[in-house]
Formats: sequence, structure tokens, C-alpha cells
Amino acid sequence: MNFTLPSGLKVVLKSLSRKKAKELNQLKKLTMKLMRKVDSKDEAVAEKAAEDLFELNGAEKRAELILGLYPDLAANDDMDQRDLLMLMTVTEDYTNNVPEAVIKNLSRSGSPAQTSTE
Repeated sequence: MNFTLPSGLKVVLKSLSRKKAKELNQLKKLTMKLMRKVDSKDEAVAEKAAEDLFELNGAEKRAELILGLYPDLAANDDMDQRDLLMLMTVTEDYTNNVPEAVIKNLSRSGSPAQTSTE
């Protein structure tokens, strides 16, 4: 599926392998679990969770998993952050079988189903 990133760069979306999708879902679950612990009223628990969250570096691992599908983009250290975040979002959606019309609605691709911004 063709997709236009916020910068206007066009990419062909790819799906994570089942193994990588499971790995990504586990990473997201662990991140959420640690984030809940960071809000703990017990300072020791909150501090430990914050350290674990920092060590986990979930956002970077998520980016690495997804950029592994796009080697040309992965080599570009100057990639716009908005493009990276959108690419991660739509790749996850594409992997999880979100309808293409919904995914295209996130871009400036000119999809006829785009929502109004009134």
C-alpha cells in the first residue's frame, strides 16, 4: 500500500512478521506496565520503574523494529521526526489489518475518504 508521510515522502507500507509483531506487542505491554508503576505512591517502586523504563528504551526499540522493514529510510539519520512517528503508526496499523481507507485517511494522499478539518 502506498502512503504519503507528512514531509511528502512516499513509501510502500510493509507488514511486520508475526514474530516481530509479537515482540512489538510485548514491548508495548511492558512499557505500559512500567508507566503505571511510575505513578505509584511508593517512591521506591516509582523510582525503580522509572529506571527500568529508561533502560527498556521502548520508543527506540519500536523504531528499530519498524525501520528494519525500510532499510533505505533506516539509513537516514536526518529523517523528520514527524515522518518517523507517522511511519511507525501506519506500519503498526497495516500489520494489524486496519482497513486501508482508515490508514490512508491519516495522510495527505488525497484519499476520497479523508475527514474534514472544519
